Amino acid sequence: MAGFEERQLHHALGAFCPGTLFPYARETIDSVITKGSFNPVMLAPINFDALYLENLQQQQKATETAQ
Repeated sequence: MAGFEERQLHHALGAFCPGTLFPYARETIDSVITKGSFNPVMLAPINFDALYLENLQQQQKATETAQ
């Protein structure tokens, strides 16, 4: 990926891309499991933006503690 600042790139890779791809992966996993005659698995939606922000906060706390 080119043309992004470092902060934008980290956000894109840490939240935007997984958030975009996860619904498709979830659907594919469910389809394969169902076609294999297993009980359906309903993977819960994930808020990757919230996880990304939580990770940033933890990193900032760790940096402040280390100083």
